[in-house]
Amino acid sequence: MMPKGKYLRHPKPRDPIGALHESYIPEPNSGCWLWTGYTQDDGYGLVRHGTRGPGIRAHRLSLQIATGQSGDGLLACHRCDMPSCVNPSHLFWGSVRDNARDASAKGRLCNKINLAKTACPRGHPYSPENTYVNPNGSRVCRTCASAARSAYAAAHPRHRKNLAAG
Repeated sequence: MMPKGKYLRHPKPRDPIGALHESYIPEPNSGCWLWTGYTQDDGYGLVRHGTRGPGIRAHRLSLQIATGQSGDGLLACHRCDMPSCVNPSHLFWGSVRDNARDASAKGRLCNKINLAKTACPRGHPYSPENTYVNPNGSRVCRTCASAARSAYAAAHPRHRKNLAAG
């Protein structure tokens, strides 16, 4: 028979704020605070509230503590591009579009093979005048897009008025 009170069935839930502050080390060169606790496969740290439940990503919790905002409907985005960083000065609240623009501006959304291409699949140049960059970083040939709109309008006469405006 086990003595009473000596063995707990489930460990006592940890205070998430305490867990956050105990589980990082400052990296002096970059200024990142590198998460040393549990890390998911994608490199992001996770703070759990005991043994059950999904927990919260460590960088999100850090930003919530620093800003006093829950960030509902927003992402906790990294300026430093280091998934394990929990330094709130390296984080900002942003939409999916903000995060995609940030990644695109840093060249993280276009892979190197596509970025090296100087022309679209039909041979039109990827020049500033002929290229539209989507928020996700992908490039669209304006000449091909215009031809596609014209072909659609020819095939669907009811939509010509709407397509001419776009």
